[in-house]
Amino acid sequence: MFKFLKRDPVEQAKKHIEKALDELEHGYADYASAEYERAAQMFKDADQADFAIKYFREAAYCALERDDHTRAAEMKIRAAEVLVGEGRFEEASGLYSEASDHYFRQKNTQESSRALSMAVFSSLAARSFDTATNICRKGEKRSTGPKSSDRGVHELAEVCVRILCEGATLTESELQSALDRFRPRDSEAPLIDFVTTSVRLALKTEVSLEWAGPKAERAMVKTPLEFEFRYRCPVPVRVVAHKYALSNGLKLTSEPFLTKEPTPEDSWLIGVLPVLSGEGQVGPFSITLEGERVLVNKQSNVIRFTIADAPAKLSVDISPARLKSNLNDEMVFDVTLSNSGNGPAASLTVSLMMTPGLAMSVGTSEKVIQSLGVGEKMRIQFFVKGVAAGNERLTVWVRDDSGVVDTKVSAEIQVV
Repeated sequence: MFKFLKRDPVEQAKKHIEKALDELEHGYADYASAEYERAAQMFKDADQADFAIKYFREAAYCALERDDHTRAAEMKIRAAEVLVGEGRFEEASGLYSEASDHYFRQKNTQESSRALSMAVFSSLAARSFDTATNICRKGEKRSTGPKSSDRGVHELAEVCVRILCEGATLTESELQSALDRFRPRDSEAPLIDFVTTSVRLALKTEVSLEWAGPKAERAMVKTPLEFEFRYRCPVPVRVVAHKYALSNGLKLTSEPFLTKEPTPEDSWLIGVLPVLSGEGQVGPFSITLEGERVLVNKQSNVIRFTIADAPAKLSVDISPARLKSNLNDEMVFDVTLSNSGNGPAASLTVSLMMTPGLAMSVGTSEKVIQSLGVGEKMRIQFFVKGVAAGNERLTVWVRDDSGVVDTKVSAEIQVV
């Protein structure tokens, strides 16, 4: 009596497909589109997603033969909704984007923006950050202005992209405000919920960059520095990608060993070596964290400081260090300056100070050296004579204009 209730939906779908092919053969693409749609719906009811997707798309192609872009968009959105239900978000993103193009061709900007925003959400769900960012920019160009009724969904998509893709730091209230301005349809709600759950977790994820030791406003060239890079997330996540940003005057000396095991928080030491003087900047460091319910790009803070030239390290040697001389005989002292530091020495003043029984025989008691590079040596000679008998002393003192360099050496002389 009720045999029609027992009909196999798959068999019914096949009959609709046969009708569609017949309509196409007679040139009635619009009727064929309707038959393909019925077949697709029956496959969907029978949980045969692949066939449902296939024939929703066939319905769209038939609609395009009659230049019906609105119906083509509707059918592609139906197919995208099935793909979302199957977790095939990347394919769904492509169909939503195509549907947006069809609506835009018909100057239906509201539905075009909505479909494009769903493409963004699908890309975010598929964890295709670059695709989501590009589609969002495409939507910005198509937007008809802040007062148009299509802005709610696009604003929510923009907020999600900023948080998940760009690592923007927004408040929970800003996200909720964007959600309140958008009312998803029943078919869109599961995808929106999936993405916004990830967004909320991303907002609670913290990434920071700190000094591993005492904070320094000023660092020296060739003096190693260490920083601590850490993250904290409400759920276990693992690092799947990372990128470091350093100013030109800095060199990375030790990268962190990133563990593959999911954990709610972790930290690493990062070694940096200043190689050029000037302004130094460490960060922002970008990190991509993946967990069961979240995938997020986050950026750390930035640490800025001044890099000063490395200090010179001068040593002074005098030869001979002890000497016995006759009265009024000329004595020659060789003074050798060596720079074993990490930076050059500049504007050095070498002064010779003597006890009263000594005097210069030739030249002056002060010499100026413009520069002494790293690893360089320089020899200076002083010519001295004894003018009174006794035990005398001469001292060579080396200073620079900044007062950083201040060293001396002495020689003992017996004048007879």
